[in-house]
Order: sequence, then C-alpha cells, then structure tokens
Amino acid sequence: MRVAVIGAGVTGLTCARALDAAGVEVVVLEKARGAGGRLSSRRTDHGGFDHGGAVLRRDEVRDVAGVELASFAPRLAGVEAALGWQPVGVVPVPTASALPKALAAGLTLRAATHLAPLPADGPLTLRGLDGSTIDTVDHVVVTAPAPQVAELLAHRAPGLAERAAAAEMTPCWTAMIALHEPAGLPFDAIRERGPVHWAVAESAKPGRDGGERWTVQATAAFSAEHLEDPPETVGAALLAALGQIALEEDVPANALALRQPALLQAHRWRYARVARALPEPLLHDAPAGVLAAGDWCTPHDAGITPGTVAAAQAAGAALAAALLP
Repeated sequence: MRVAVIGAGVTGLTCARALDAAGVEVVVLEKARGAGGRLSSRRTDHGGFDHGGAVLRRDEVRDVAGVELASFAPRLAGVEAALGWQPVGVVPVPTASALPKALAAGLTLRAATHLAPLPADGPLTLRGLDGSTIDTVDHVVVTAPAPQVAELLAHRAPGLAERAAAAEMTPCWTAMIALHEPAGLPFDAIRERGPVHWAVAESAKPGRDGGERWTVQATAAFSAEHLEDPPETVGAALLAALGQIALEEDVPANALALRQPALLQAHRWRYARVARALPEPLLHDAPAGVLAAGDWCTPHDAGITPGTVAAAQAAGAALAAALLP
C-alpha cells in the first residue's frame, strides 16, 4: 500500500509517522518550504519567531519523543497582571518547529509542492499545478485546512468536499518585530487588547536567542477586515498597537525602540483558527480512496479543544487508524 499525505503540519506528520511505523509506504507532500503547519517558526538575522502557535497550554499538546516542552509563564499586561493572573504554558525548545521537525524525521517529505485538485476518477495520480505528474498512490490523506480540502477533493469526492466546507476557519495576521534595544516593558505577553489577540516576547521564552523580539497575532476581526492589505501596512498597524498598549500601561518604556524596530515583517495565515469544527473524527470516501481531517475535526465527546495541537494530533492518529488493519 502506498499512501500520499498532503500537508506536513502536526496532523499530517502524526498520521504519516503511524503509517510508516506500520510498514506502509508513505510520502508527505507540503506546499511550504518545510514541515511545520501551525507550529512553524521563522529564522531571521535578528533571531527566531514562532509565528504560528506561539505558546501552548499543556493540555493542548501530547508529548513527542525527542522534543523538549519547557514551561513558560509570561508576565501579562493589563488588568490580568493587576489581579495576579499568570498563564502557565509550554513551548517546544529551541523553537515551536522542533515538534513537527521531530515528527518529520525519517519520513519522505516533498516540500514546495503545489498540487492540482485530484482527478474525478481513475488512478489516484497527483499532479502539480502545471500538469506534471508527481506520484500515483493507493490512498490520499488530506490534512490541509478545511477550505483547501474542499478545493482539492471537489472532483474526486464531492460529498466529502462539501462536508469539509462546512467547517469554519478564520484568518490571522501575525507581525514579527525585532528591536534594536530593549523596550523596557514590564510584561512579556498581551492578550485581547484592541486589534491584538495575543502578543508574546519571543526572547522571554526558555531556550531562545537573545535580543528583544515580539510576535503579535491579530484578532480574527482585524485580520478579516484587513485580509488583502499589504503586509507592510498590517505590520505597521500591529507595531503601532503594541506601542499604544505600552502607553496605556503607563510604563517607562523606551518608545524609540518600538517606533523604529530593527525588523518588521507580517505573515498572513488565511486559515488560522477554527471557528466551527466538524464533530466527526475524520472524513472518508473509501471508493474514492481519500480521507481528510485536521484540527477542524473534533468529536464533541473527545475532551479536546478544536484548533489545538492536541486536536491535530488526534486527527492524525484517527486517519492512520482508518487505513491500518
């Protein structure tokens, strides 16, 4: 049996590892430059950024062999800090992408591979957008965001595609900010302030590079409103929001450091968060030879929050189990 897994995020890699361990011939196809998905990290000349899942709750992730999960209790800004509320999460070390990289180790991964929708019938031949043949397999497992599943499987499994389209996902703009010098802020994290859904000082996490760096994730509302704006415009807006929060906190911050950063980049996650998950653990069209799932497939009785790493891991395990005897 030869299986193609589309998507090298946590769901796809969890599935692929289980299949590989069972002796199945499996290839992972990913349109990005490497493994990661929602746990992607970006390297820059100013240090690294976890621009996907910045901080995880301990119950949101299952242990992965060879991956250190370090506790992280950031100092919060605002009323939560005044009340003494401090979240305790975990972060993979040295970056968030350490987890998907560990899952991908030893697997056949073809990165930077952009696929056309699967054929309506006949052999499961995967083709690139230019029509070139990439592979022919017995089963295809799609672990992309739900809207992309619907696009890829619209011809091959229209019923499955329609069901996948019922899941709702929202976008997220993320800004990555590196400072020339410390801003002197008395907090390491911000949540739900203006256009900011969550912001965290990367340099405050355990096992990270030096130099003050912030990852600022926008709210779903801001991201949807500015979905097609240029990255430079969005990055400037989120930098301004960070500076405004510093002013509102009335702290003796280095305002110049925030106004003139050493690095300002913005990344758009078009399908970042799960607004409405499907109650099925996975979608399967056996005659068509295709399966699909992701963190947007979460049974109500599973005790798992949709859109989390644990939901992605559970979906990957369910997909593999559906193919194994």
